[in-house]
Amino acid sequence: MEGKDIERSAESDADTRSFEESLAELQTIVAAMESGDQSLEKSLDEFERGISLIRQCQRKLEQAQQRVEVLTAKNGEDDVAPFSPQKSD
Repeated sequence: MEGKDIERSAESDADTRSFEESLAELQTIVAAMESGDQSLEKSLDEFERGISLIRQCQRKLEQAQQRVEVLTAKNGEDDVAPFSPQKSD
């Protein structure tokens, strides 16, 4: 049941946390897990929190992509082209 509480708490944080804050926490979790110093139970809890953070980041990225598409739309037509940097000579 504790996992469900963590997920609900993480989802409620999703609206108030920035993408960068979520990503920073995710990086901290990954580093801690990679160190191998955590117990199995702690690692599982952190893994669950990490999955929740990944989902939050994905939602934020999708929202940003939608905003960009709306802002760049012309007369209801989708005029978004992939970015290709100009080469300087």
